[in-house]
Amino acid sequence: MFKPRKMKRTLIIGAKHDVEKTINLLHSLEIAHIIDYKPSDDAEPLQLGNPTETASGISQRLLSLRSSSQLLALDKKVPTVSEKIPETRLQEDIHQKVRDLENNVLSLVETKTRIEEHYRKINERIQQLQPFVSIDIPLEYYQGYDNVVVFTGYVRDMEKLKGSLLKITNQYELFTSNKQDQMIALFIEKTSAEDAGKLLSECGFTEIKLT
Repeated sequence: MFKPRKMKRTLIIGAKHDVEKTINLLHSLEIAHIIDYKPSDDAEPLQLGNPTETASGISQRLLSLRSSSQLLALDKKVPTVSEKIPETRLQEDIHQKVRDLENNVLSLVETKTRIEEHYRKINERIQQLQPFVSIDIPLEYYQGYDNVVVFTGYVRDMEKLKGSLLKITNQYELFTSNKQDQMIALFIEKTSAEDAGKLLSECGFTEIKLT
């Protein structure tokens, strides 16, 4: 019966200028799996070295791939290897695919941002129009007049407003909501708009604009 060989933990110590050659040799022999060195004691003279230039580049590409994978919510699947590919060709292929993937992810993120911004504007517009739902007037009737000014918003003192408008003019139409929020739409002749604005201010008016 086949018995798998047990992995032995080995510590390799050597001169710094031979580190990269040693690592490349170990990888080519495929007899060792290199892991980070972790000293057991802070006083131990051996310290963790710096990654090589090649390793730093590969690490950056791996980070880019992991980031892209998380953004795309990719399923983790173990690929099957059907044939061996030359290292140089594999590196070039990986570099190109990483660049293409990064560009695609950036494009998708930009599209996602535009959609979110569009949704935010639509939601803001809905919130702006929501108060007008309580008054039974088509939205197009609130604007487009030459001699009429339209005030829309909330008032705190509705009784004072209703009792004082006739002192300014009888050329007006006042619409109120059916709710207790006291939303109003006041259509009044342009010549009386300034006095109406002062009266509304005295009644605790808070303007809600349609546009």
